[in-house]
Amino acid sequence: MPRLSEWLSRIPFLKGRASRCALAAAALTAVFGFGAAAIPLLARSLFKPSWLDTINMSAARQFIERGTRLKEVRRYLDQQIAHKNNNSVVYELRGLLEARTNGPPAGFDYFVRLLEQRPLQEEIPPLEGFARVCALAGRWDDFFALGRLLVDYGETDRVGAILTELSKAGNPVEKDLKSPAGMRYVAYAEWETSGTLPFPGLSGDQASLFRLWQLERDFRLDRLRVAPAPYRDIAAQRPDDPRAAFLRYYRTQAPDPKAAKTAPPPPLSDAKPLLGPTDFSRNGKQLPDGMWVSNGACEARLPEPGESVWLLAQGTPVLGVYPLIFVKLDDELSIHYLHFPRPFPEFLARRDGKPFQRITVVFVNDFNDPDLKQDRNILFRGVYAAAPGFAGP
Repeated sequence: MPRLSEWLSRIPFLKGRASRCALAAAALTAVFGFGAAAIPLLARSLFKPSWLDTINMSAARQFIERGTRLKEVRRYLDQQIAHKNNNSVVYELRGLLEARTNGPPAGFDYFVRLLEQRPLQEEIPPLEGFARVCALAGRWDDFFALGRLLVDYGETDRVGAILTELSKAGNPVEKDLKSPAGMRYVAYAEWETSGTLPFPGLSGDQASLFRLWQLERDFRLDRLRVAPAPYRDIAAQRPDDPRAAFLRYYRTQAPDPKAAKTAPPPPLSDAKPLLGPTDFSRNGKQLPDGMWVSNGACEARLPEPGESVWLLAQGTPVLGVYPLIFVKLDDELSIHYLHFPRPFPEFLARRDGKPFQRITVVFVNDFNDPDLKQDRNILFRGVYAAAPGFAGP
């Protein structure tokens, strides 16, 4: 059988030794080139996820943003959670992945389950991710409640970045900022004083409500006694809103932190009391004196179904951050931030306006700092009926 060199010599333009050597070199180059290109393909077919392109936290975030390799990202994050990786970024990315693959409402439900089951310490990433999903799902009341919490963490810029991102994507953020929850956040973050986000043309109920939020901010910062405020005008403009009456009451009282826990709250006008402090129970046991000191759920049942109520409560902060709660009215959930150092009414109603009877409150950010001797707790003072026809918030 002829050797390869003989076959090559029979080709007219390869009779010379140099030509044959050149062809042999080209053939070897092609073989090695094919092999080099085939090795990664073979490795990826044998190893999933590929050792050549390992998924880690940074890569997982990029894949979620791009919408690529999501099954591998899910497997990686679920393995981290199964191995009890307490890195808050794992849970943030898992919630964002759920929102990316199954829609923002599914991401919202995932975050709710996460925060109900896993103790939330002083962790910003999952809260920022949760706020982002709330905005994408159109749950603006919940988004701005989390926004006020992030403000107290000193993360106002993160909220602004989310709003800027949504605005560039074509979402009507300005309209949502003029909602009651949006105006409450703006007043809380004091954006209107910096000129970053003025509210021109507010009138009527919007103007009185925004002024009420400004006074609420002064109350939180203990500035009521020095801030000039038309308390009588606000009370007259909002006769069915007990918050205006509370602010006026607190302005006339000398602040006494030691007495705040035991001092009786001001009356809620003619509001009918529905539940007392000890009517809330946890695992079938009454909360002693309405004091709630750890994560978990407690519930109470109204004497009869109602469309809206006032939850009278106060919180104790750690490092200036107050209790965050999930409130379920029968089966509908909303988020509330109890940033009040003294008893203050929080309005509760379902989004669909339906009556409810069971109230479940989930405390999700309990924290104790033994060095500072600070403990984040909630003190319930009661539940009162809202005035008939009062639409809130």
